[in-house]
Parts: sequence; C-alpha cells; structure tokens
Amino acid sequence: MQYGDFLLMKLAGVPALDFTMASRTMAFDPVRKDWVPGILEFVGIAPSQLGNLAPSGMPAGIILKSVAESWGISRSALVITGGHDQCLAAVGAGVIESDLACYSMGTAEVISTCFPTPRAGSAMLEANYPSYCHAVPDHYFTITLNQSGGLSLEWFQNNVMGLDQLSEQARAAAVSSLLDEIRIQPSRVMFLPHIVGSGTPTCDHLSRGTFLGLSLKTGRPDMFQAVVDALAFEARLNLETLADRDIPILELRGVGGGTRSERLLELKATVLNRPIRTLKNPQAALLGAGILAQVAIGKFAGIEEGCRECVFIDRTIEPRRDAVEVYSAAFERFRQVHGTLRSFYHNWRAECRTTVLV
Repeated sequence: MQYGDFLLMKLAGVPALDFTMASRTMAFDPVRKDWVPGILEFVGIAPSQLGNLAPSGMPAGIILKSVAESWGISRSALVITGGHDQCLAAVGAGVIESDLACYSMGTAEVISTCFPTPRAGSAMLEANYPSYCHAVPDHYFTITLNQSGGLSLEWFQNNVMGLDQLSEQARAAAVSSLLDEIRIQPSRVMFLPHIVGSGTPTCDHLSRGTFLGLSLKTGRPDMFQAVVDALAFEARLNLETLADRDIPILELRGVGGGTRSERLLELKATVLNRPIRTLKNPQAALLGAGILAQVAIGKFAGIEEGCRECVFIDRTIEPRRDAVEVYSAAFERFRQVHGTLRSFYHNWRAECRTTVLV
C-alpha cells in the first residue's frame, strides 16, 4: 500500500488509489486506466491486493463513524481521493492546460506540465521524463526533477557559512543578507549542483557537486551566486529538453519557499528568459486538494471552474533584458560541465566501490 490508499482505508474503510499515484507504481497503464497484468504477475501481486482504482477528486466513501466522533466532525463527511503532490500543486496553480507549467521551488526543484494526450516513446524515456495521469480528467502529466535544488542552498548556508550554528533570528538575518548580495549577473565561478546526483534529464546518481574556476579572489558571495545560478541553469536545461520533445512551456507559475525572494525570482526569470508568475495562495498543493474536494461535492462543475474561482496571480516577475544574453552565454558553458566530469566521477566512484569491497 501507498500512503494515500492506506489513509483512505483508515478514514473510510476503503483502500482507494487514485490514477496519479497508481501511475507512480509503474505497474499501471495510464491510457487504459488499469493495472498491467504481466507486471503484477511478474512480481507476484494480485490486483485484489491493491487499492480500488479511481480518478482524483472522487468520493471514496463516507468517513467511519469512529473517526468522525474522534475528530468531532459530521458523520456524513465524504472522503475524497487526492493525488500526487505535484499534480495537486499544478491544479492549485491553474496548470490544467498545455503551455503552462508549475515551477516548484523547495527542497527539490520541479517543473511540471500537462498535455491532452500521453507522451510515451524513447525520447521521453531517454530524458527520464514520466508520462502519467494528471489529476485533471483525460489529461497527462510530466515532471522534471532537480533533487539538489533547495538542498544546495541549505548545504551552502550550513556547511560553508556555518549558519546552522546561529540562533533562528541570526540565521534568518544572515540568509537575508546573502540573498541581498545576489546579482543579476553570472558568477565568476561555476557550480555543478549534483550534491545528491543529477536530476533530469540525465539522472546520473554518481555525479557530485563541484565548484569550478576558483581563484585567490573567489569569495563566498561568488560561490553562493554560483549555486543560485546553477539552479536556474538546471531549470533551463530541462525547459529546453522538454521543448525538444514538443512540450513547449510559455509561462511558469512559481510555488514554494523559493518564491519569497524577489531577487531569486528575477534571476531565474532572466536565465529562463520567461516571466515567472507567483500566486496569491502560495500553498498550491493544498489549494489543489481543496479544489478537487469542492468538485467532488458538487460545489464546482469541474476543475476548470474551481481554478477560475480560486487561483489568482499575485505578481509577474519579468526577465532583466540587459542580462539575458550574458546569462545565455554562461548557460552554454554550464551545459558542458556534467559531460566533461561524467567519466571522472563514474571512474572515481567505481574505484571507491572496489576499495570498499577489497
């Protein structure tokens, strides 16, 4: 069982599993909306051992009497199927049609988008992009992933700056000072943000974080700038890879903790050469879940109406036109780094494994 169907079973006595999360098992056919018998047979699982399949935003049952009484809520409350957090964030950001994308800036950085037909085939597979059910009926979904996103910033603040030793107030002030020093201009050094391996499109788990171009003149502001630049470069690499697979993204809607810094957003908009729009309600995944629940009880006729009524743009961050070209040149240099270092890290890691075995 996954978390979702386990919780639904505890709440309503029914282990329901929505299509988005069933897709993530890799044993579900998102086109037929059913399990793949051959895969289940191979691993020795019967369909009856898995949750009841249902679209996102569908009533799974009525809340159990014991739960309702324990929580002090109505005994007639409906329990509704949810979805993969990135799908719900996309709904909460109004990303329910092509050409839009939800840009989640948290511990990991994720760009997610949808399309009306599935995108299977070798091109998607080579870039490690999934094609699975969206929470929006009859739509499909994909995500990019940089799992070293916010982790890189946290690593730098703690391990290089030592900010984890400060009080909460002092740490907040130090982080604010770091962000204020960010320039909309590429760093003189470069950072490969693979501190836990690379994300899409390469998904190279042996790659590691690297600073390049250090000199006696390099200071911590240069290094922090390089970390911030690198996260934007990774996002641009994925946007260009998606476009090569005929998935263009014209507008980004930012969600998550990274949207709190205007300077960070301006830098990313400049590197990506696209506007980034923030939302009145930054808790996009929670809002998406709420919209699905309102659709399920008939408050809204569909997700489209729910998004019209609940999703509002807060502000639009435009690219700095005077820095777009210089960042494009820096990105072309960044694009070469992983390929240049790949064989080194793969050989080094193999050597380490051999040493451990001996």
